[in-house]
Amino acid sequence: MAQLKVLQSIESGLWQVSTRTEPAPKSGSAQSAPEQGCLSSQNVAEDLQTFLAPEDGMSCRGLLQTNTDELAVLQVICPTSAQPARHKPSVEQSLFKAPPSVIEVRRFSASHFQVISKTVVPKSTGRKSSAEFTAVQDYERLDDCPW
Repeated sequence: MAQLKVLQSIESGLWQVSTRTEPAPKSGSAQSAPEQGCLSSQNVAEDLQTFLAPEDGMSCRGLLQTNTDELAVLQVICPTSAQPARHKPSVEQSLFKAPPSVIEVRRFSASHFQVISKTVVPKSTGRKSSAEFTAVQDYERLDDCPW
């Protein structure tokens, strides 16, 4: 997979990430407590490669639709392994039937970027329409790493 241009210019250092989901869950908060950690563009690129790497028979593919210094758009498709028709899928297998999703990485500056993951869940029994879930992660550089 090609290196994402948008991540090549972020500054290494101590970063804080805040995550929220849209639409907000019916119970509880839509935003989690911020997390902090040391990041570099190489760490982020390695995490993305790990996410897209085949694991336990799953092989997600990332199709890079946009790759500029300000924006990367990645279509992620995770096919499921073929199952014989006579077997009813287990709960675990249905959990891993991941619908296609789109990941947008938007850089506002070398010390601020955002990752938006959009997933559309198709109609299923009992639901009249498909649902879209979005996870938004805001990354802000706080300082140099303490080491």
